[in-house]
Amino acid sequence: MISSARLLFSGIGADELMGGYSRHRGAWQNGGGLEGVLREIQLDIGRISERNLGRDNRVIGDHMRDCVAPFLDESFVSYLNPLPIQYKVRSFILSSIPELWILN
Repeated sequence: MISSARLLFSGIGADELMGGYSRHRGAWQNGGGLEGVLREIQLDIGRISERNLGRDNRVIGDHMRDCVAPFLDESFVSYLNPLPIQYKVRSFILSSIPELWILN
């Protein structure tokens, strides 16, 4: 089935901003704790335009579609970035491995 929709919503940015990748868990498990997870998140945010957005825009554009990335909206990122890391990952509740917390 081919959709006639021209606008796509992408979840890009959620894992980068809130520590949802296995490398964030690895930073935690390797003794970095919340500070290690925060360092990984900062690295992800710093390279998201090079690593992810260019690729995604090319793929979506090749199909003549446009994309909206609500997690990368400037006002959302400005709200989320100053929040303490413990509000972004759940590290001490139910598990010793951080998980996305704010989205749950």
